[in-house]
Amino acid sequence: MDRGKERLFRYDKMFEEIQRITKMNQRQISELINCTEVHLSNIKHKKATMPVSKILDLVNRFSLSLDDFVYNRESDETLDVAVFGKLEQDEVLFLLDCLKLYRKKKEQRGGKQQLEIQHYEKVVGKNIKKIRKEKKISVKYMSNVLVMKEESYRNIESGTFGTTMDNYILIAGTFDVPVSLLFSGVVENKKDVVEYYAEQMFQGMDREGKEKAQKNIIKMAELIHEMMQE
Repeated sequence: MDRGKERLFRYDKMFEEIQRITKMNQRQISELINCTEVHLSNIKHKKATMPVSKILDLVNRFSLSLDDFVYNRESDETLDVAVFGKLEQDEVLFLLDCLKLYRKKKEQRGGKQQLEIQHYEKVVGKNIKKIRKEKKISVKYMSNVLVMKEESYRNIESGTFGTTMDNYILIAGTFDVPVSLLFSGVVENKKDVVEYYAEQMFQGMDREGKEKAQKNIIKMAELIHEMMQE
């Protein structure tokens, strides 16, 4: 079987987006990721892969969202745009008690993000374990999903070893969460995580309830923005 057909991460789409942003050609992109043009072509055509740490470096460098490069992902219109569309990403982040995270990120700008990327396995493993327990999913079930021994899966959760980006996507799909959520604390772009939590927050509400919640969110966000300016 052609393993390329099973790939879940769109390397080609990621490189196309980077080229669109930077106007780099294929040679310059290959130099950016420290490989030959032939290897870059193989990655784009699903004949080769690249380390997760390098993917994380690229998405952070160009403020990309991991979930934008997942095969067969649903439309971005996951929310009721008529009700939720006026909200800014930061406003929802603030509502979701991310003020401390926001300040922490501002203080840690510089080399800290690179350090986190280099040791992403521990951070991501901890996130995966937390979400799995919240979802009440067993280690045995997850090891079956990934077609690996339970010990190997536990090594992912402990951060002893990482795994492929495709496996992280499988894990996220099984948990029914954005893959970006697994990389919370490592990747900077939180667009899909914000949308996920917002969708959970609005789930089950009727239109009147959503409109009321929206007004309250905007008021809270305005107050927090004022606080941030002090």
